[in-house]
Amino acid sequence: METQQTPTFAELAADPDIAALLNFDPVHRQMQKANGWTPAMQRMFIAWLAYYGSPGNAAAELGKARSGIDKVYKAPDADSFRAAWNGAVALAEQRRIDRLTGAPTGAGAMTAPTLTRIPRTPPRRDEPRPLLPGQVYNEYGEPEDEQYFRQRGEDAMPSVCTKLLAIRRLFLRDISGCPGKRAAFEILTELPIDWELAKTLGPQADEQHSIDPCATGPSLPTARRSYRKRMPRH
Repeated sequence: METQQTPTFAELAADPDIAALLNFDPVHRQMQKANGWTPAMQRMFIAWLAYYGSPGNAAAELGKARSGIDKVYKAPDADSFRAAWNGAVALAEQRRIDRLTGAPTGAGAMTAPTLTRIPRTPPRRDEPRPLLPGQVYNEYGEPEDEQYFRQRGEDAMPSVCTKLLAIRRLFLRDISGCPGKRAAFEILTELPIDWELAKTLGPQADEQHSIDPCATGPSLPTARRSYRKRMPRH
C-alpha cells in the first residue's frame, strides 16, 4: 500500500482552495513572541487545518499545543480568522467525503467506507493502577491525562463524522429508488430529503457544519430523536 507523502506548506499554499482561505486578517496578539502565534504562523495553521481537518494535528505540525490557537480563535477581533478556520475544516471534510464516496470498484460501483477496527485488548485481571491528580482511565483501562484523553477524542471527531456523513449519503442513494423506504425514512426522521440529489450523493439541506472549534464535525440527524417523541410515557 503506497504511503501518501505529507506536503510542505508551500505546496499547500499553492492549492487554489487553500490559498483562498489564507487571505484573512490575522489576529493581533498583545504579547509578541518570536515563537508565538504570529500572522505567518496563523496562516500556516489554517493551511495545515485544511489538510488535516483536525486542529490538534495542525497545531502539532507546527510544534505547538492546541490551547494557544484556541485562544486566538476566541479573541474578540478574530472574526476573519474564525471564518478561515471554519472554511478550512469544511474543505478538509468535503475532500474526505469526495475520497470516500468517489473511489469506484468493479464497474464503477460505490462502496460504503468502513471504520477502522480497534483491536480488542484482553480484560485486565490485576488491580488497575491508581489515578494521579488530573488523570482518568482511558479506553484500555490505563491511567491517562484527562486533557490529553479528551483531546484525542476531539481530534478524532472530524474523521468519524465525515465517515458517518459519507455512509448516510450512500444509504440515501441506495433507498432513493424505493418509494416505501423513502416514505419510511421521512416519517421517522421528519427530514425533508431531496431524493434527486440523493441519487447523485449530493449534500442535503440538513448537513450543517458547526462553528465551535471543539465540535468541528457535521451535524448528523438520526431517527432516534423523532422516534423517542412518539414513544408513550408510562
